[in-house]
Amino acid sequence: MFIYQTKKRELYYNRVITLYQQTGFGKKRLSKLIPEVGSSTIRKWIANFVSENPQAASMKRVKTLKPSP
Repeated sequence: MFIYQTKKRELYYNRVITLYQQTGFGKKRLSKLIPEVGSSTIRKWIANFVSENPQAASMKRVKTLKPSP
């Protein structure tokens, strides 16, 4: 698959995928955490990552819980 190498991808792709795997957050929450990247771009990145790494889709993602006050 051809991937456009843009500056934004170089800067944020690994961060988005790492957060996606570690937290299980969706595209909207990830776009709020990383406002430089739009939710549609994040959706495409996640879809590409999952299609290239089918084992990642079946891995259980652990959501971090906020401590209660």
